[in-house]
Order: sequence, then C-alpha cells, then structure tokens
Amino acid sequence: MLKTIYSTIIILFICGCNNGKNKKFEGTVTYKVSVVGLTEDVEYNTFNKEKYGETMKLTINAEGDIRRDYLKTGNHGYDYFIYKQKENKCYAKFHGHDTIIYADCSDNSLIFEKSDTLENEIINGKDCKGFYVTGTEVKGGGKVTLSYFYPEDNEFIDPELYKNYHDYFNDLSAQKMKGLYYKLVMDFGDYMVAYEIKNIESKTIDKKVFELPQNVILKKIN
Repeated sequence: MLKTIYSTIIILFICGCNNGKNKKFEGTVTYKVSVVGLTEDVEYNTFNKEKYGETMKLTINAEGDIRRDYLKTGNHGYDYFIYKQKENKCYAKFHGHDTIIYADCSDNSLIFEKSDTLENEIINGKDCKGFYVTGTEVKGGGKVTLSYFYPEDNEFIDPELYKNYHDYFNDLSAQKMKGLYYKLVMDFGDYMVAYEIKNIESKTIDKKVFELPQNVILKKIN
C-alpha cells in the first residue's frame, strides 16, 4: 500500500516534446485511466481499480505548479495531488482521510537500471514517439517501469522547472520531452496503470487551485 501511495505522489506526468515554441503551456488536460491487475487476486485488483478511478484531470500553470484530480475513485481512493514547484514538494489527499501526505522530491526513491526507445503509437490521432525508464526501489527492491508516449508537436513545458525533481526520474523525463505526455503506463509488477490523453484545454489558471486547505494535518513520507 505504501509503495503504491508513494509512487503515485511522485509521478509528475509532464512528458512530451518541444514544439519549437517558447510559450509555456498552462491549462487542464484530461486523461482516461485504465488499471490492469497482473495477479489472480480479484479483491486486490478491484482495490487498485477503485483507487485510481476512471478519469484524471491534470492542471498546470506556467510556473510549474501541478494539480491532479482523480474522478470516480472508491471510498478510499485518490482525491487529488498537488506539486508546488518552488518547494519541490508534492502532496496527496485520499477520500475518507483528513491527513494529507507529502514528500520531498529532491531524492530519488528508484535506482536507475535502464532506459530505451519504444515503437511509435497513434494516440488521440497523433503519431507519438515513446521511451521507457526502469528503476529498482531503494526500499523494497521492486521494479518499476515508466513508459511515455508523446508527439513532436505537443505543448511546451520548460524542463528547467523540474531539474530538481529527481524522484522517479522526473528531471530526466522533463529534460527529454519538454512537454505533455499523451500516454503514460506505470508497471509496478503486480498491476499496471495507464493514462491516455482525451482533451487539452489551454487557459489561465488561478493560483488558488494549487493551495492546500487551511488547518490540514500533514504527514511526511520518508
């Protein structure tokens, strides 16, 4: 449980390729969420599906702050995630819990193993390049593989904003892609989570979107 909570907190979901424009993307992106269980434990597979829900809305501003809202999750599934760029910290809230858990993104909880290109895929009508990165958990020793797909003409995100976001190789992915990913597959060994883009809305984002509730209980994950 702790592994899956932590892995979800640290993933930025900010990959893609520079379209040659210097204007930073700001807006909301909608992704379809799919969860595939890789064990015969029906209860465990159902738990993971309810945890991630069916839709994820990612909101990002030009300063690099990020918010993810999870829709149609279960009673104890993910509610929302917030990444504060200046703090280099990320926060996650779950349904049924008053406490918000957070992590410092400076340290990588994965030890790098390998990275390589993947075959192109057509996603949302666009020809997307792909690559993957695999790492081993510092705690637990489990393998995690992150596969990203992105078109060359996608929305620009400045990788310098995430140069200190080392956890789960987010600095590497941001530098390589410089923009939004159109598909992300997270393979944790006993289940996989896929995020596939459905809609992109470019708009100005109010900074209040990234604020935490007042008087909330915070708990750090080490």
